[in-house]
Amino acid sequence: MLSINLTAQTISGIINSYHKVLAVDLAQNKLKLDNITGLNAHDRILIIQMKGATINSSNSSSFGNITAVSNAGNYEFATICGFYNDTILLKADFVNSYDVAGLMQVVKIPSYTNVTITDSLKAQAWDATTGKGGVLALEASGTVTLNSGITASGAGFNGGVYNNFGGTCSSFFPATAFYYDYVADGFGSGAYKGEGIADYVTAKHYGKGKQANGGGGGNNHNAGGAGGGNYGSGGNGGNQTGLSCNGTNAGSGGASLSSYGYTTINNKIFMGGGGGAGHANNDQGVGGGNGGGIVIISCNTLDAGGHTIEANGMQPFNQNNLPGIYEANGDGGGGGGAGGIVIIDATTVTNNITAEAKGGVGNNSGFQTQCTGPGGGGGGGVVWLSSNSIPGNVTASVNGGANGVVKVAACLNSPNGATSGSDGTTVFNYIKPERTIFNCTGLPLKAVINFSGRKNNNNIVLSWVYTNADGVKELLIQKSYDNNFFSNIKKINYPGADNNLFTDKADRDNLYYRLKITTISGEIFYSPTLSFKYAFSGQFKINPNPASNKLNIELSALKQQSISIVITDVNGRMIWQQNKLINKGTQNITSSLNGIARGIYFIRVMIDGTSLTEKLVIQ
Repeated sequence: MLSINLTAQTISGIINSYHKVLAVDLAQNKLKLDNITGLNAHDRILIIQMKGATINSSNSSSFGNITAVSNAGNYEFATICGFYNDTILLKADFVNSYDVAGLMQVVKIPSYTNVTITDSLKAQAWDATTGKGGVLALEASGTVTLNSGITASGAGFNGGVYNNFGGTCSSFFPATAFYYDYVADGFGSGAYKGEGIADYVTAKHYGKGKQANGGGGGNNHNAGGAGGGNYGSGGNGGNQTGLSCNGTNAGSGGASLSSYGYTTINNKIFMGGGGGAGHANNDQGVGGGNGGGIVIISCNTLDAGGHTIEANGMQPFNQNNLPGIYEANGDGGGGGGAGGIVIIDATTVTNNITAEAKGGVGNNSGFQTQCTGPGGGGGGGVVWLSSNSIPGNVTASVNGGANGVVKVAACLNSPNGATSGSDGTTVFNYIKPERTIFNCTGLPLKAVINFSGRKNNNNIVLSWVYTNADGVKELLIQKSYDNNFFSNIKKINYPGADNNLFTDKADRDNLYYRLKITTISGEIFYSPTLSFKYAFSGQFKINPNPASNKLNIELSALKQQSISIVITDVNGRMIWQQNKLINKGTQNITSSLNGIARGIYFIRVMIDGTSLTEKLVIQ
């Protein structure tokens, strides 16, 4: 394997970058990407197809059954040989087949010699709109030392979106179908299904039928959503009882994917399916929980330090916090997300470690006079080890999530038909899928360069190195303020093979740079685009700290822009999130902390690609 290793250093946060694949050429080892910013020759990447399965779409109990998994879950490791405009060329042939309609992505993998994780390492959450995220991957030729945990919990397929439909049960009863079209239906007869490895079928997004490994939504009236599935199937949602129009059509649990992958022969991997939403008409229900993502740690020695690597499914939370953050009130509860997958590809594991891919818990329900439907539990995921058995210092936890129960005296602690998710599994003898014979067939070597840059006060320092400068006639440094229109700022004739530097003034908030290379024969190639942001002052303050019921955040911005404020616990689990549009200048944001237990947390402010974190104590 040819790679560029970084020397010993510390890392935290999100270390991967994600790039959607727009076209694939299996014969010539090419992938056309939506964005090659940050990618360079010799970079290590993971290629993975997130979806692509097909399902039964009939109005029957077979709705959502997988009829063909196709290329969903195919993945492999590769090394970039070079670029041709927005297309990357790989050093070796593909291992698997792929279909871009199934949402392929390229994940850049940082490669280290020795590295220490000092604060929670995280996967970027899956975004179904962009088709990117959900994966955390790291490689090291030496030792990975954990001084903090690693998490992709809740980073997988999305839970069913919460909708408050309005109306009363008598106005649209009964609701027995396995799918509904939210617009055409007009009555809110079924809640949103959780996301899975098959695309939603047009006009069939809602209702009790599962969505492949995504949990079904609860039907009218106030039935519970089902849990998502992965290796273990999701649990069914619970029924509503005690009214003249009993809601006995709860969501069906997400399908098990155990027969489609997770073996050395059939080496496919999947994110956990999202839980289905509970049916709501009193604005007191809950959506579905997100599934767990994918974590792959490849190294010689993993020094675990007693920490946890997790890819758990999530329990959905009540957006109105009535009566509690994880409970539905007078509506149906949401299903838990399924566990994802943790792959530990290490020759040696020292010190104790816990690897988790657990299903999320379904919501409790009730709290008024009706026994509304609880949510089903999410199915368990997978822990996959390169060893042939579980080492004594490794604890694997792949339990299915428990179902919710009713919290009304008439049926206190009854599941009302809700069931827990099935357990996942632990798999052994993991082998990384990758071709090892490198050839770079068809690659124009004269276009292969390493292009990088850094901030230096109010300047941008650019540097580049030619792998092979033969045949290069001219190099242009180009600059853009919108990543669309680029202008030439420096021309270099007859470039040599030595390192080159160029310094440019940072004169705008957002800056983009690329190199345009013209060969003697007239061919034109472009480097990856580098981006730099100067919009955030880089400071924020929180008070009081320790806090109790309220928190005040003081921050500064150079322009009006969107920010995200996230509170996580010490294990990296997201407890609370708020998105806001702030104005230019210094301002205060006051947020309620009701429903968050006492303890130590971390608060992170994200703005224009900058992420800053402070410790927060709630008492």
